[in-house]
Amino acid sequence: MIYFTSLDDMVRHLKAAEAAGRLTSKLRTYLRPNILVVDGVGKEVLATAVLDRLLHHCDVISVNGPSYRPKNRLAAIERDADAA
Repeated sequence: MIYFTSLDDMVRHLKAAEAAGRLTSKLRTYLRPNILVVDGVGKEVLATAVLDRLLHHCDVISVNGPSYRPKNRLAAIERDADAA
């Protein structure tokens, strides 16, 4: 099983779970999958610090290159403009 999330969403959900007393349960969401993809980590120093704390027994695959999100966002904007 593969789970995909952004770093922003993961942190927000973990903080909310901690405030509600459900942190252990929410952590299982991220620990259960065979592969956890965390997107949008941002600056290399931050990414290294986060990964260092989360990935004790994992292999990290760094994907470099242009992001598809801006391309997809532009296409969605153009579709919306055409539909209007």
